[in-house]
Amino acid sequence: MKKSITLWMSTLLALTVSMSSCSDDEEERVTSYDATYQVSFYCQDPGLNMKQGRWIGNEFIEYTPQSEPPYHLLVRWSDEKGKQAIDYILERNPDQIVNIAEISDNNEYRISSKVYFESPYFFVSSSYNSSEKGWGGGYSILILPQIILKMKEGKSIEAITREYAHTLTLQEEQTMKDVFIFDSNVRTSREALQLASDIHQRDDVEWAETNNYSAYSECFVEKDRNGSITAQGTFTRRQTEYFQISTEYFQISTE
Repeated sequence: MKKSITLWMSTLLALTVSMSSCSDDEEERVTSYDATYQVSFYCQDPGLNMKQGRWIGNEFIEYTPQSEPPYHLLVRWSDEKGKQAIDYILERNPDQIVNIAEISDNNEYRISSKVYFESPYFFVSSSYNSSEKGWGGGYSILILPQIILKMKEGKSIEAITREYAHTLTLQEEQTMKDVFIFDSNVRTSREALQLASDIHQRDDVEWAETNNYSAYSECFVEKDRNGSITAQGTFTRRQTEYFQISTEYFQISTE
């Protein structure tokens, strides 16, 4: 499946939020804050030293977020306010933005930035490296604000929908018996990973994990002689097994 993406270089408005240079003791602290959309800027992902990843049975597969800029971020909005917040950041901080790719079909931006940022108005994922051998190990992984889970035989999904009513929304389409996809309202990839981990520990759940873009080639590379860039994305091994999803391709066109 191909999707059209518009890629912009940083021909944006002048910088109005002063971004300080990062010292060693500031790497995980807020270095700047913009109250307009409650945006916090960091020199590094504040979850860098947290234990993050996914479970395969009792084995924990560690995900390590990017520690050096430029940071390749996935930013997704769910409403017009979120889109406005992202556009505001991009317009006010052109010196910090390396590249931008908008995927309008998914309400997403792929942003290459010199700083990491967060806001309660949108979801942001760092780029992670997986410790798993193969199936994404050694490749970049972007987390989506979605949880995929399989209930144990004979267990009902109603307990999940009831207990997580304020966090999860069940998607209508059910691909396979006892396997369910939820949208979540978390705002960071570390929150999504923690949510999936918590659900995975339940007695009535066989497994739970985030939905990902994984094993993809970075979007932020030189365009080829035809003026286009191709990025490849796959899903996790377990998602491929259950959904028989192979590879999605994103064709990026430039203006």
